[in-house]
Amino acid sequence: MNAKIEEENYYDICSNFLSNNKEHCEGYILCIMIARNLINLSKLNEKVRIQHCHYFIHWLYDKIGTIYSKSTNTIQDKTTVNKIFNVSYMILQKLGINDCYYDVINLDIVQNKERKYLHDYFDNYKNIESNASDNNKCEQYCKLIIYINDLYKKYIEKCCTYYSNDEYSDYCKYFFKCDQNYNPYKLYTKLNCSKVLSSDNEKMEEVKITLVQDYVQQLIHAYRNKLNLIKIIL
Repeated sequence: MNAKIEEENYYDICSNFLSNNKEHCEGYILCIMIARNLINLSKLNEKVRIQHCHYFIHWLYDKIGTIYSKSTNTIQDKTTVNKIFNVSYMILQKLGINDCYYDVINLDIVQNKERKYLHDYFDNYKNIESNASDNNKCEQYCKLIIYINDLYKKYIEKCCTYYSNDEYSDYCKYFFKCDQNYNPYKLYTKLNCSKVLSSDNEKMEEVKITLVQDYVQQLIHAYRNKLNLIKIIL
């Protein structure tokens, strides 16, 4: 995705949005890269394109974070970033790539890095699983799994709703898998991480799902407790 830019038509697409001067040089080059990558994506069949769209989204957030956040975790030049997103959406609409849309409201650099870690974990799950017998890699994998488990716990309720019939709704498809076969605890167990990592600080608890009816019951219970507390105070 960071390949050298050669074709002049990328210049034409970006010329109305970003000035080709020294101040906007990095943003202009990024705009041209975006145009090239989206044009290439449009040539793929739908199934392959969807997977590559995930990589494109994370690549884009990473590039924006690198260029515009510098040493901080916040975007410094939001005006230019908005122009970049605008030209991206214009290209998406012209190419008809409806499966490559992404969130332009949330530009939190830390959160986007977390999502990238989760995406890579799910994408490499089977590869990690197949190396369960490799003692040289086990410790490294186990430490990674513990870190991912914290992110998994943080995002699962935002990204997934589970029902009693083993079905679920997933809201973060480009970086999170709600299928419980990808629960980090399964890898933690398979790699025997509790023994591989000797420190008590490196132990891990399973993140368990909450079915939607259980969640409703929890809300009702909390509401009743709140009412009882109000009655006591009054």
